[in-house]
Amino acid sequence: MSTLRLRIGLLMSIGVLAGSACAVPPAAANAPSAEDAAMAQRVERDLGLVFIMPPDIKLDPGLRTEADAIAAAHLARMHALVPGWIEEERRLQAGADGKAPSGPVYYAVFARMLNELALWQLAPGDAAYEKATLDAIRATPAVCANAGHDRHHDFLTRIVRAQAMPPQARAAALATERRLLEAWGKPHPAPPPWPNPLPQEAGMETVVQMRSGGARPPLALSPVLASILLAERERYEG
Repeated sequence: MSTLRLRIGLLMSIGVLAGSACAVPPAAANAPSAEDAAMAQRVERDLGLVFIMPPDIKLDPGLRTEADAIAAAHLARMHALVPGWIEEERRLQAGADGKAPSGPVYYAVFARMLNELALWQLAPGDAAYEKATLDAIRATPAVCANAGHDRHHDFLTRIVRAQAMPPQARAAALATERRLLEAWGKPHPAPPPWPNPLPQEAGMETVVQMRSGGARPPLALSPVLASILLAERERYEG
């Protein structure tokens, strides 16, 4: 779902993960294979935060089991993929002596993981998946709230939405989630053109219009954004 809400969640996740990367000191140059293994472990550890299913989140037991299986399969896939990224980045960044310092290699690999995270958020499901998601949001607005840790909730929020779907739609949605995750590390189609104006710019134009007594748009702001922007009069950038 390429909605304003998901774009905000995506930017928050990327910002936090990027900050996590900056907290890791660059490794020494001319790293041995043991250091590459430690580098891969750091990348996988940070990615794993996105796929945690907190025990205090109320989920149907069967759904939790299936979601845990989807997450575990994806992390296992990335465990096999990340070492190849490290090896490739070492070749790409090698100097005249054939060696590459580990710091830039680590950040390049971490950036590749962030790119996959962003493309995952932007990739649409099929028409049935998109309709089931919109129906769940309309019927149960609470699924719009961020579930779990507000910095690492991307996967969990999708699972919470799936829980609000009828059983048949839920099963199809989970199959789509698997398919979207399986696309990580593979060639991606070119993303669609960036919206003009951007969603936040269009949203603020609507807010200004409403504050001045103008007509309300046919599609309402989400309750959270409406409260923050209209009632509390906070700036969107905040």
